[in-house]
Amino acid sequence: MTIKHVEDYLKSVKEQIKSLELPAEKQYTNYFRGQSNANWDLVPSVFRDHLFNEHNLYHEMERNLYNEMSKLSSVIDKLVYMQHQGLPTRLLDITKNSLVALYFACITHQKCEKECTDKKDCKKCSDGAVYIFSELENYDKKEVDIISLLPKVKYDFGINSFYSFVKEQLGIELSKKELERILNKEFALVKSNKNNNRVIKQDGDFFIFSNKSSYDKKIKFDVKRDENRIIIPKEYKKQLLEELDQIGINRYSLFPEPEHLAKYLKHNYVDNESEKEKVVSYEEVSVEIEEKKDYKTKVLEYIEKRFPQNKALYEFIVNNDISRTKVREKLSLLGYEEIGVLDMDKFDNFIDSLEIPKNINDLVL
Repeated sequence: MTIKHVEDYLKSVKEQIKSLELPAEKQYTNYFRGQSNANWDLVPSVFRDHLFNEHNLYHEMERNLYNEMSKLSSVIDKLVYMQHQGLPTRLLDITKNSLVALYFACITHQKCEKECTDKKDCKKCSDGAVYIFSELENYDKKEVDIISLLPKVKYDFGINSFYSFVKEQLGIELSKKELERILNKEFALVKSNKNNNRVIKQDGDFFIFSNKSSYDKKIKFDVKRDENRIIIPKEYKKQLLEELDQIGINRYSLFPEPEHLAKYLKHNYVDNESEKEKVVSYEEVSVEIEEKKDYKTKVLEYIEKRFPQNKALYEFIVNNDISRTKVREKLSLLGYEEIGVLDMDKFDNFIDSLEIPKNINDLVL
């Protein structure tokens, strides 16, 4: 099924989940992750180019943002904060809301948005993808706490040293065998604390990855994960984003910080070409006002000479914009036939004979 509309996508999600054939006796939670490029690997950002400097990233961020970081009680909370500030971490964002994942799959690369008129054939644009994960409800806080300490040490930190570090930092008892088992897991599910507004808005949780995952960028998922993804064609991304916006899924609803509201409003209130044509500069407006003023004065003098008997006409000209039609209407209302100036049967001919010019330079008094 080609995903052109949100309705198509929701049908596909339903079919994909049904195809998992999960055991009924176990409790699973469905998670989703949207990626704007279907060719990207499912790996955390730190594994791409920063793994050997991860500890430097962590400690520098903590040192330079001490006031913000000191308010966060756990390493996981700090990693979530760093992730949302754009720092590469070993967290992978996931969501329980399939529409949120669709939004992230539809976000287009900036060069694609600006430079590509034909999204289908432009090489700068890519199909997106939504991945579906079904996870057992087996959140293990100890596993998460241990893996979350990896960013605080160098990548080549020995197992014995890390064992001592874990016991010191967490104050827990565990065997080296248990530690090795945990570190040999590719990832663990992180249930996010509900103290982060963005996480709440995105209905988000995370996977935190161990170092084992870094050896193989093709993460081996359980439950057919590699097969369960939905491709979002690049040529329908804009249309899908518009449909999502209509049901309240947009930049500001998912990123509640003020700067994202500004970006959302900026994107949604762009002048179209017809509106731009209506916009004139201050100087143009000033010139137009002066020209109208001069024109009005000259027209007043012109008609005053032709019709000195009628003050009502002068007042009308003074208090209103001047146009040939308005003068015609006013003359008719004033009933010039009664004072012998105008024969109503020849009204149009008379107005034509006035020949009130439309331009100042053509007006001769």
